[in-house]
Amino acid sequence: MPNALGRYVRTPRQKLVASVVTASVVLGLGSYGFARLTRPEDRSCAPGVARPVGSDECVGVNGTGHDFGFADLRDVAASIRDENATLKAGEYVTVAVLLPLSSPDAGMRIKVLHEVQGAYAYQRRANQESNGRRPTIRLVLANTGQGNAHWRTTVDQLVGMADGPDRLRAVSGIATSSGEMREAVGVLTQAKVAVVGTTITADDIANGPGHKPFPGLARVSPPTATRPARSPTSAGSTPPRRSSSRTPAAATTTSTPSRPPSPGPSRTRPWSRRSSPPPPTPPRRARRRTPSPTSPI
Repeated sequence: MPNALGRYVRTPRQKLVASVVTASVVLGLGSYGFARLTRPEDRSCAPGVARPVGSDECVGVNGTGHDFGFADLRDVAASIRDENATLKAGEYVTVAVLLPLSSPDAGMRIKVLHEVQGAYAYQRRANQESNGRRPTIRLVLANTGQGNAHWRTTVDQLVGMADGPDRLRAVSGIATSSGEMREAVGVLTQAKVAVVGTTITADDIANGPGHKPFPGLARVSPPTATRPARSPTSAGSTPPRRSSSRTPAAATTTSTPSRPPSPGPSRTRPWSRRSSPPPPTPPRRARRRTPSPTSPI
């Protein structure tokens, strides 16, 4: 090998050039490897959506058709994207649907799908059947993650959209009565963002007379404490029978076997063994009117 290299690198100048080239290659490879090791991992999922550190969920706010890994949301998310694409900047306000969109729970997935489909239906009606009135509605989906574990990341993003070109004006959804959602509603309402709770029922996520901890919160369902008590029948149990010292007359007559009623006028009462049946009432004869002496015949 030295003899072979000696045939190509003969002069000191050639040796210097070879050394410089070798050093450049080594330094280039080293710099590339160092950059690869030190560069932050690209954890973005879609515009406005990324995977938090230590999680594989896509969390954030998006209105360009991202389905957050939920295949059933793909069609309605695409419809929202198409509707948003028809809007002109400066002529719309933004409404967000805040839900745990990536929840693996089957019941919650059905609830999420229905909430998003309903929100899109109202968006399309407001935009297409309003006779050109402004502003129009831009709809975005906001994912708080499984169990609302990443609510803070998403809510902070929504608060930042209130004063920017997005012009966020309302947040709908809030489908769970949890401590995380209570804090989320507090942050949003303090930032003067209106919140519509679709199915929350918790007593501590509500406003009351003279006490409004969440200014701008509107609820579809009333608090649990204000609901009327359920009757035993509606709860699935049979109400207890009230005892009475007196025996009803109806119970006495029904306990004694009786003969069938005799055919006769409906005014006669049923008779029992202790009493004989009443005689039949003869039919009433029509009275013959006698003309008076003064009346003409």
